[in-house]
Amino acid sequence: MSRNPQFENSRWLIWCFERNMFWRSGSNGYTENIDEAGFYSFEEAYAIVNNANKYATSVNKPEEAMLPYYKQS
Repeated sequence: MSRNPQFENSRWLIWCFERNMFWRSGSNGYTENIDEAGFYSFEEAYAIVNNANKYATSVNKPEEAMLPYYKQS
């Protein structure tokens, strides 16, 4: 994955496709409410998602996705 400095300093959410929920902070469970979701650094989110999706193929869909968090003003 190519690195983009713009994203490396931002906060990331992790989405679980199996549960249709966000990860809570500290990898401590899941929530449907984005306000209760945990924020992760780029490095943390990338490592979690990369590990969770290591067996993903065209048959085995990805388990997790990392999403940049942008709060609307």
